[in-house]
Amino acid sequence: MKKMLGVACLVLILVVAGHLGGVTAQARPPIKIGFTADLTGIAAQPAKDMVNGFTMYLDEVGHQIAGRKVELIVEDSQGRPDVAVAKLRKLVEHDRVHMVAGVLFGHLGYALAPKMEEYGIPSLITVAASDDLTQRLKYRWIVRTGWASSQPSHPFGEYAARTLGYKKVAVIGSDYAFAWEVVGGFQKTFEESGGQIVQKLWVPLGAMDLAPYISKLRRDADAVLTMVAGASTLQFFKQYQEAGLKGRIPVIAGGPAVDESLLPSMGDEALGTISPLIYSGALDTPANRRFVKEYRAKFGKVPSYFAETNYTSGRWIDEAVKTVKGNVENREALLAALRKVEIADAPRGPVKLDTAGNPIQNVYIRKVERNKDGELQNTVILTIPAVSQFWKYGPEEFLKQAGLQSRLPAMSRVLSFGLIGYGAWGKHHAAAIRDAPGLTLAGVACGGESSAALARQDLSGVPVYRDYRELLRDPAIDAVDIVTPNHLHGEMGVAALQAGKDVLLEKPMAVTAAECDRLLAAAERSGRVLSIGHELRVSRQWSAVKALLDAGEIGEPLHALVTLFRYPYRPGAGGWRHAADRVGSWILEEPVHFFDLVMWYFESLGDPTAVLAVGNGKGREAGLSDNLSTIVRFPRGAYAVVTLTLAGFEHHNVVEIVGTEGAVRTWWSATTARTLEPTHELKVQRRGATACETLKIGASGELFELAEEIRQTAVAFRERRPLVSGVEARKRVIVCLQAERSLREGRELSLQF
Repeated sequence: MKKMLGVACLVLILVVAGHLGGVTAQARPPIKIGFTADLTGIAAQPAKDMVNGFTMYLDEVGHQIAGRKVELIVEDSQGRPDVAVAKLRKLVEHDRVHMVAGVLFGHLGYALAPKMEEYGIPSLITVAASDDLTQRLKYRWIVRTGWASSQPSHPFGEYAARTLGYKKVAVIGSDYAFAWEVVGGFQKTFEESGGQIVQKLWVPLGAMDLAPYISKLRRDADAVLTMVAGASTLQFFKQYQEAGLKGRIPVIAGGPAVDESLLPSMGDEALGTISPLIYSGALDTPANRRFVKEYRAKFGKVPSYFAETNYTSGRWIDEAVKTVKGNVENREALLAALRKVEIADAPRGPVKLDTAGNPIQNVYIRKVERNKDGELQNTVILTIPAVSQFWKYGPEEFLKQAGLQSRLPAMSRVLSFGLIGYGAWGKHHAAAIRDAPGLTLAGVACGGESSAALARQDLSGVPVYRDYRELLRDPAIDAVDIVTPNHLHGEMGVAALQAGKDVLLEKPMAVTAAECDRLLAAAERSGRVLSIGHELRVSRQWSAVKALLDAGEIGEPLHALVTLFRYPYRPGAGGWRHAADRVGSWILEEPVHFFDLVMWYFESLGDPTAVLAVGNGKGREAGLSDNLSTIVRFPRGAYAVVTLTLAGFEHHNVVEIVGTEGAVRTWWSATTARTLEPTHELKVQRRGATACETLKIGASGELFELAEEIRQTAVAFRERRPLVSGVEARKRVIVCLQAERSLREGRELSLQF
């Protein structure tokens, strides 16, 4: 009897334990997945396909993996790197996601990858095909479940030369990272197989009138390769036919140019186009037939590769999370599991990762035809199995080759920077350039012999010039970083732009509005990029405030207070910082940073409308006020107070912002501005909360910000855009000039931009 009772008790214990275990599993918080896609803009339809594919898989598993519910948080990155980075920050810091996925455009991949690495969060790049994400840059936390840009192009280049028999090919493509790499991969193997690229025409991303470019295509080409992106490709095919070229010069394409997301909007103009890709909706396999049938039933259309890669990515995550038994909080284990997943029966075919985190998978050569129902489809005419991103080369051999990089614009090769100015701050710029990945310091121009001697001593092997114009004459220099006294910014910036260089110009943009206008005109005439060094925007601390505002955490901003208490300015070389004719004014030297911050924080309200300034000093010349307080008015009654003293000690900075539904406060404090060990804090009382919370910031300070500014500026230059535009920076200069005038005249002044 006792034995039976003991057994009964044991059974009861096991049942209760099992029941409690089930309750515990159900009580675990949901797995949060952050997902970014460009749901507005020229790639809106492919982005919707991405979301459709991912959610279709989650629907199939009941939005539950390894016994935990799955919460998908989708953010629209709008095709803009700055927005994409802000959305990533929100997902990680505010939503506290366990992993991130998505990313469509290649240039967004390059912008987001360093931030993903910085956060140390498992990241699935499901579409963005930027080659170097899994090649030269080697990001540890990134797993790609799509493909590398040049991957399908390698076999296609051989196919075009050897099977199609083309000898001369002209190229027309969108002027951005992905198209460059698609073309670069094709050119490498096409020319190795005896062909020749005879022309390249790059079209601005999003351009909808392609006729001017089509008219320039060489008529002696055997074929035209197109990689025009997004909705613009619809116009390309129509206008190519209207130009009378269809039937005369065959069109071949990068796979996405005739993807299933676009084919329903195309007509006979696309027929006959041959392209390579990792997927086709017409692929005739059991797995794909089932996928196409269910996707069509759910969304009323044939799936695109954007849909397939994200459907498969959902399964990829499922397999990895099951491996770690749902413990997604262990990031290291989850990352290891993601890297080990292999799927033998994905709709596109078998997929596994190479050691760099990129899929080895089939590439399909497809031809646009009509199916039995009259729909356009990509009929598979050749399957090339198990294609690596390194093609037939070994990884080490491939990465040593300069062939692909040299065929591309600056996106995929080392950028050569010239530096003008080697004073105290210029030395830090030189170090930041030399430390940044993908950059080389190719020359330094110095204003005096002492700084030139110091540069020669510090920068072994780097050419040192006494005349900045000599540096500008070097054709190998892509971009110039100007770190000189303020009154030289206009002259040197214009000269650098006219010399065909991209320009990073230290703040302030210039000391007069007229000089700002000359810089803008020079940038427009030269077609080069002008970016202004307002580095607080890339700070982990100050940009975290912006992320809170953009996420609506404190409602609409009503009031901001920015204060600075610091030690007096150093004179600078030759005393320029203490001379009003060279510094412009002390408002242009320091408060310009804070005017930039408040205008950036309040940008949802519009430009400021008025400024009032009061101040005094220690008997210096006009424009050199030691103490200053300003009120900057914005639309809808909002205002910001910027106040500072340059006659204190150490360096202490505070930003406080009150909104309609919350508030944020952050401070930074150290003995000097250039310390690597400051103290700082960021607190926020979010909308609906009754108490504040302290947020983690990470490293903050002007040396950290300078390094990040140089890195992000290089990315921006590669993408042919400024990090901070001259148009924005000009407005900051105008606010400074009006604040100085208000100080002199003792009255509030309106702001006109």
